[in-house]
Amino acid sequence: MELIGAVLVVVDMQTGFLNDNSKSIIPAVVALIDKCARRGIPSVFTKFINQPESPYEILMGWQRVRDSPETDLHTAFFSRAEIVLEKHFYTAFTSEFDDLVRKNDWRSILISGVSTESCVLKTAVDAFERGLRPVVIGEACASDIGPDVHRMGLEILEVLIGKDQITSADRLFLPTDPDN
Repeated sequence: MELIGAVLVVVDMQTGFLNDNSKSIIPAVVALIDKCARRGIPSVFTKFINQPESPYEILMGWQRVRDSPETDLHTAFFSRAEIVLEKHFYTAFTSEFDDLVRKNDWRSILISGVSTESCVLKTAVDAFERGLRPVVIGEACASDIGPDVHRMGLEILEVLIGKDQITSADRLFLPTDPDN
């Protein structure tokens, strides 16, 4: 797969979203970050913070992930998270991220993290609608709700952004690549 002007977006790998259903992807995400770094592909981390009076609270009654420790990135990412963008909605496409995309001329948005059916999905669709190429790394994504919801998220993404945009790190970085 040809990647032009790529960036890796690591979505919401925070303690408030990492549980028995989702924490198993930590090694895959770490490996993906390291593979990207070896190729000069930068990583941008998002950090969701649920504000009081948010739609999540008002419409869904959901009041989690407001403060530390739930908002903290998992310790596996402390030394890898050079750029961390706070967000208050599903998508990584905040005005700050939009500015970084334009400034760096990023055209391929590699996406990993949690949750596949919400923040990963919304980020991928927003990239698609901006004329960028979203590439979701399936094994480096999870749902904190469970594996069935993760699979459903990937199936919906295939419909919304195209089946070829869902891949694995092995397919993205072919084994013949000496840096793999």
